[in-house]
Amino acid sequence: MFVVTLRCEHSCPYCQVSRQSTDRSLFDMTEETAQRALAITLQSPSSRIKIEFQGGEPLLNFPLIQKIVEAAKREAPAKGKEVEFVIASNLALLTDDILSFCKANGVSLSTSLDGPPDLHNRNRPRPGGNSHELAAKASRRLGQPWGLIASAR
Repeated sequence: MFVVTLRCEHSCPYCQVSRQSTDRSLFDMTEETAQRALAITLQSPSSRIKIEFQGGEPLLNFPLIQKIVEAAKREAPAKGKEVEFVIASNLALLTDDILSFCKANGVSLSTSLDGPPDLHNRNRPRPGGNSHELAAKASRRLGQPWGLIASAR
């Protein structure tokens, strides 16, 4: 598990992460830390490794996710490793560019809903009050039913 940021644009009262939204240099994983974490991960005795990106909201540090995926795909075969990737996200920040990268690199997306719009929006407040709408829209774009890991492949 790679926690690439503690920042989040939601402020869910039950979140286990101490939400941070200010200075990204203080709350985002650095490239150096990511490289060290990947090197340790690729030392696993397992031939199959799944890297899950979490946060905060990991899509807020998507450039680092891209770098980790690219490095892992480059380095894993030489170590006899097969690597899978998943991003645990609220999906509010999903863009066409992010989706294209995920599809091209076999990165899965995972999300969840707290229930119908009124409950979800109350539990997952964000500017605009449209958390459920954004998650539902992104899920439809992925073409997956609710509550399942949605693969961008």
